[in-house]
Amino acid sequence: MCGPKFCSMKISHDIREDSLRQNGLVEMSETFKEKGSALYLPAEATSKEPQA
Repeated sequence: MCGPKFCSMKISHDIREDSLRQNGLVEMSETFKEKGSALYLPAEATSKEPQA
């Protein structure tokens, strides 16, 4: 069964899932959870390169 409401919702859902995967938001979400879900982290915890 496929009506206009169902189809548009399914298409939107599929596009949203693809977008999350492509933009790495899923990975960033996991990183956020691994670091304790804190909104503010010390600078040394977020820096990938040593500061000069």
